[in-house]
Amino acid sequence: MVFDVMVSEKIRTMRPYPHDMLRLSRRALIAGGVATLFGAPALAQELAAGRVETVHGEVVAEAQSVRRPLAPGSDILVGDMVITAEQSHVGMKLGTATAVNLGAETQLRIDRLVGNGGGTFELAAGAALIDRPEADRKEVLQLRSPFGLIAALASKASGQRGDSMVRAPDTRPEPGSSARAARGTKFFAGSSYGVFGVLVLRGEVTVTAAGQTVVLRTDQGSEIRKPGHFPSAPRRWSSDRVAAALASVSHA
Repeated sequence: MVFDVMVSEKIRTMRPYPHDMLRLSRRALIAGGVATLFGAPALAQELAAGRVETVHGEVVAEAQSVRRPLAPGSDILVGDMVITAEQSHVGMKLGTATAVNLGAETQLRIDRLVGNGGGTFELAAGAALIDRPEADRKEVLQLRSPFGLIAALASKASGQRGDSMVRAPDTRPEPGSSARAARGTKFFAGSSYGVFGVLVLRGEVTVTAAGQTVVLRTDQGSEIRKPGHFPSAPRRWSSDRVAAALASVSHA
């Protein structure tokens, strides 16, 4: 009982990304999950956001002070904070088709899920790879973090009123073409080369921080050095940086 209280206190008092990366021992994750396994919410069907597809290492979900270990086939609920330990990864399918991979020492909260590919997630620490099909034009996927807001829209992205918009040359197919409609959006967000990075592998996202918005398209990246800083202008990342980012969220 004393050990479980100590574990719970440790998780509650952790500071988010980037200064103190999440340090969860496998022993702590297992102990906390087993102690609260039978207290999981009974309304999982109503709150279901998706399911776990793959797990490497130790991964838990936390909601309303209840923690449970995750394994392939486990339900992910709206409101869950999914937490991975050191050298651990998890792959999830949210909604009908949105794939989310989390790297080691990552904290991702599922705040809201809408339809086929929309919703709001919060990345408090670590790195994530999000891949969703082309969604309805009203279904915006937002990823919040201490550094800024990332938004993936099915329609042409536009900055919010009062924001400064930075765009790269548009090399996409014309709106409404079959090529654009089929590709959806796939992007990486999280720790990269010591800063917070965003890389678009397919589609288009906006990155907003400190009142400025940049638009990233396929193969373009941006970075935010510290919370409160502007996002950098869109540019291509080196092949080494792309490979390192993808490896950080890989289950291989």
